[in-house]
Amino acid sequence: MWVVDIGISIVFYRFVRLYGKEVLSLHASLHIFQPFTMKKLWIYLALIATILMPPIRLMADTYTKYMFVYFPSNSDENIYYALSDDGFNYTPYNNGQRIVAADTVSVKNGLRDPHILRAHDGWFYMVATDMKSSEGWSSNRGMVLMKSKDLIHWEHSTVHFPTKYQGTNFANVTRVWAPETIYDPIAGKYMVYYSLLTNDGTITYDKVYYNYANDDFTDLLGEPQLLFDRGASTIDMDIVLSNGVYHAFYKNENDGGISKVTASRLTAEPDSVLGSQWSTPSGKLQQTNVAVEGAGVFQLIDGSAWVLMYDCYSNGYYQFCTSTDLSTFTWVQNTYTSGAFTPRHGTVIPITDAELAMMDKALGNSLEDREEAVKDASLTNPILTDFIINGEMNSGTTGWSTTTGARNHLTATNQGDDFNVPFLENWDPSSFIGKIYQVVSNIPNGTYSLNIAAFVNTFGNGTQQYVYANDEKVYLTSATPTDYKIVVYVSDNTLEVGLCQTAAVANWIGIDNVRLTYYCAENNVSAVQSLLVEQQNAELISELLAEIAVAEPLGVDVSSARALTSKVGLTSEEVDEAVKTLKVEEYNTVISTYTDNQTSLLGNWTTNNQITRNGQHYNGTSNSGYWEQNDGWGGSAWSMSMTQTITLPAGEYVLKCAGRAASENVMATMSAADQIVRFPSKGDVGYGIDTSGATNFSANGIYANNNKGRGWEWRYLPLSLSTSTTVTITLSAVVSNATYQWASMTGFSILRKPILVGDIDSNGSVTIADVPVLVRQLLDGTIVTTINDVNEDGYLTLADVTELVNAILATP
Repeated sequence: MWVVDIGISIVFYRFVRLYGKEVLSLHASLHIFQPFTMKKLWIYLALIATILMPPIRLMADTYTKYMFVYFPSNSDENIYYALSDDGFNYTPYNNGQRIVAADTVSVKNGLRDPHILRAHDGWFYMVATDMKSSEGWSSNRGMVLMKSKDLIHWEHSTVHFPTKYQGTNFANVTRVWAPETIYDPIAGKYMVYYSLLTNDGTITYDKVYYNYANDDFTDLLGEPQLLFDRGASTIDMDIVLSNGVYHAFYKNENDGGISKVTASRLTAEPDSVLGSQWSTPSGKLQQTNVAVEGAGVFQLIDGSAWVLMYDCYSNGYYQFCTSTDLSTFTWVQNTYTSGAFTPRHGTVIPITDAELAMMDKALGNSLEDREEAVKDASLTNPILTDFIINGEMNSGTTGWSTTTGARNHLTATNQGDDFNVPFLENWDPSSFIGKIYQVVSNIPNGTYSLNIAAFVNTFGNGTQQYVYANDEKVYLTSATPTDYKIVVYVSDNTLEVGLCQTAAVANWIGIDNVRLTYYCAENNVSAVQSLLVEQQNAELISELLAEIAVAEPLGVDVSSARALTSKVGLTSEEVDEAVKTLKVEEYNTVISTYTDNQTSLLGNWTTNNQITRNGQHYNGTSNSGYWEQNDGWGGSAWSMSMTQTITLPAGEYVLKCAGRAASENVMATMSAADQIVRFPSKGDVGYGIDTSGATNFSANGIYANNNKGRGWEWRYLPLSLSTSTTVTITLSAVVSNATYQWASMTGFSILRKPILVGDIDSNGSVTIADVPVLVRQLLDGTIVTTINDVNEDGYLTLADVTELVNAILATP
């Protein structure tokens, strides 16, 4: 046996950046004075070599962005990411879509307080509270442990304390809150620490406990051990290491303040009282008087300062402060949580460009993937992409951000026209400036067309409100929801799209139907613009022809409208005016031509889910009834119908009914004899029928609903019956997958053309073939008998028909 007096001093400073924190900082002085064997000497040398091993990440490696990992709200307890270039201003990653779905990894189907760590072995570790707040603040029974190589696909395991610690007081937990992970170099293991509370009287307020994780980070080792107890409830602890000192920041629960303690080691000295390693708590460190929680600390990429962030959860913002010594903090900014970025308790780590590319690739959002998706595109074969997230606004605010500061930034359904509700709105009591926008990265360079429908409740001077794609703008031309198209060339694989208001004009703005189409890799903006003009012309002609097809069978003169279909460079304004003119002429033709009202033939309707309401009738009164669905407003699928079968004598008829629907999601129709017409779907606003009941689109008309109408328009269904015919008439509305929808119908009538002599014979006489028709009409009482002068007015009188009938009956 050797006796060796070895004095070895190892003095060095080294650090490894894990989630932006120094997790290993050692100043070691090792003195050995004891009997030594060769075996023991080699053990000590191995220990020294281990301490001196290279750090995980070389200093030459470059972090370029900060990644905020968080859950967004009590109603959305999933895990999301956001990215920043400076550590203070964040844009949701993955266009605001969740990264980890709680219902795929947690017992409670809820993930809160995620904490992420870059481990020594190339893995990323993440822990989160396994809890659903809707079940109550004492419903948490454990945590979720996850690990990933690419930050997107996470292997997971759950630690359910009542099961794991059955038979101990730890089986009685009501809280296992805000777990975090840190490497303990003394133990050579990863420590998971968290706040713990039981309902059995053994732990009466939240204290911080810890376990070490097993080697593959799938479970906790042993029973929980006390890490820190300040003598009162303590939650949301976050520990960082700087210059060999551990700084533990935490929330003084029931106080709303953030304090910290320090220690030279994570756990107490052997044989010492658990938790005795920590210093006396500091005073409050937050730079605000409002309640705060969820403290997170990280170092800026350049190492110039530390950042302390916390959630001002009752005031709608995260506050960021900086410090060079982790003791004195300076306020930097309040980052408001709105739109697509509404972070709650989370973690920030730095990442490299390579790691971001790895994430994009794992999500299928890499540039290579998207280039492959549009490789076959051309000017004659454009490809509608899925690069815009939630362009139809069917997933709430997902993917969209706002700078307007408006009180409401959510989806609504009370606009029609070119909106296909729901649409994304910003509303506030006062007018504002700002934008609703989305930034799309990793898209192929090339020429795109953007379709975006926009709305402002107050139209400015023509240059204050516009939709845009990068630097290309199209100014709004209307205060009603209108589709706009923008052609843009992308040269840096990034596109920002949205609606912007540069002056405080409107206090309510919105967008919908945002779609991005790829044409080619070259800069062919002019060619695509020409194609869109041709396409729009074809669409406009089709719209006009559709209305001509309605008007012509009613007897409307459609020659002017038909001539317009041959015009080169047809505009939407021209078509809109022509369609409105046809609709007015349809109404005037029907009421002047189909003067024989046969509505009295109707019996009782057979109804399903139908109710009579009032108050939103086109005449503006509350005593005029109309039909709507009885329920279904909050449901995503419903139907209503009114049906009856009647027998109509031969003649020329028109079924006439006013209707409206909340949106294109509602199929509201009138049908009979294998024909069907659809009611308008513009909600409860817009001209169409004035208070007299006439079709009117003029701003000079008198309308209900503050002179905006009620969304009503007349629809007509012509029937030509050569003989007495049994007809089934149906008014119906169906919704298959949309909430907060409705449909209304009113004013149903059956109108018929009177029997004119000139209609029967050009010479004004009745032929023998006409007599049976007239007899039937006389016998069932449906013939018009109010006109008494055949010669001047062209009508058969009752006396004429009676004479004819008597003559026929007297004929042998």
